[in-house]
Amino acid sequence: MSTRFLVSNEQEHADGIAAAKAALADKRCIVLPTDTVYGIGADAFSAQGVAMLLAAKGRNRTMPPPVLIAQSATMDGLARDIPDAARKLAEAFWPGGLTLILQAQPSLTWDLGRPAELLDCVFPTMTPP
Repeated sequence: MSTRFLVSNEQEHADGIAAAKAALADKRCIVLPTDTVYGIGADAFSAQGVAMLLAAKGRNRTMPPPVLIAQSATMDGLARDIPDAARKLAEAFWPGGLTLILQAQPSLTWDLGRPAELLDCVFPTMTPP
């Protein structure tokens, strides 16, 4: 069963964040508002969560989902050899709808699909469209 939370209401927003954290910890998917869409999300380090997300989106493993980050500095922990041009784009357009395709850190222990060496990195504005 799905529960809706009115993000413009402070208490419901807080309750929604708590419910989303619990769902992600339980390896389930969530629906979240961003600046461009309502997206389906899962913990990128949960194989079960990622599989559920791909199934919900009707995607196979050749269409890996983007990874949403909460701050641009996170990009350094997820990607390697980040070009200066990508950093400048991130500085100019994040948070926002910009997606950067970067080389994933080989030490990451997730499986988002193929190609595993690439990472779609997004720092969305977390407000409803």
